[in-house]
Amino acid sequence: MKDIHPTAIVSRTAKLGDGVRVGAFCVIKDGAQIGAGTELKEFCLVGKNAQILEGCSIGAYTEIRADCSIENRVRLGSKCLLADGTVIGNDSHCSGTFTTCNKPEPGEHNPCYIGPRFYAGVGVRIMPNVVIGEDVKVGASSTVRHDIPHGEVWFGNPARKHR
Repeated sequence: MKDIHPTAIVSRTAKLGDGVRVGAFCVIKDGAQIGAGTELKEFCLVGKNAQILEGCSIGAYTEIRADCSIENRVRLGSKCLLADGTVIGNDSHCSGTFTTCNKPEPGEHNPCYIGPRFYAGVGVRIMPNVVIGEDVKVGASSTVRHDIPHGEVWFGNPARKHR
């Protein structure tokens, strides 16, 4: 059963799995797919043809633009922006508080958590098992393969710290 707030706008061509919760004033555009058990908090935007897999939690005021792909169990904090074509890899492990995170052991699958105010430019790829802090910015077409502490700016392929 889906739980869609009466103020939310969901396209007729969007596909929502069982147990999806959509908060107040969310907008889900054409062709978007949202997997079972995913929760969108208030004022979220899910762009055209974006795909969010099962068990994800998307924080308030977060914008996921067209053609983004978010794998299972990802947690995004509030006020995040994923520009077009951003991909967050399966079984990534990220945290809003860098100092309290541990990388998962081999074979262990921890959910990804990206802290508030994360910005990913167009076409960013976040590889599995990367720890990302809050207030992080990643430039367009970057591939994140290493841990990023909070408050840093990274870009390149592979992404490197620039500030």
